[in-house]
Amino acid sequence: MKAASIFLLFGVVVFAAKKPIAWERATVVSQKLDSAKLAARCTLVGNYCGPLTPINVRISLVEIDTTKLRYTLMEPYGKKAGVLRRPHSASPLMFAVNSDVRFYRDSDGLIFIDGHKKHHLQVVGTASLQTH
Repeated sequence: MKAASIFLLFGVVVFAAKKPIAWERATVVSQKLDSAKLAARCTLVGNYCGPLTPINVRISLVEIDTTKLRYTLMEPYGKKAGVLRRPHSASPLMFAVNSDVRFYRDSDGLIFIDGHKKHHLQVVGTASLQTH
């Protein structure tokens, strides 16, 4: 009985160990800081929703090239970015055009690390770089 419980405990510990991060490389093509109407707030009038007020959110649009794909990425930032219920930061991650960057994939998008801070950039578009 003891041997079975020790084996089970060992299996749980090995399963719970973190997998190594699969880093990928890309080249930055462009970055644009912009503002977009990404949400609207409803003003309650009695029991009904009154006029919708647009919420302008500051975004950073970044294009990167991997070996096969060009990704268009979006990072909301600033005070109003919290209404999107997505990870956001107070200031955007700044990229140098034509520089090489490292990232890894997450269920939400691509993760870039600036010092010790994670920046979650959402994939909003892809295009193939290979011509037929």
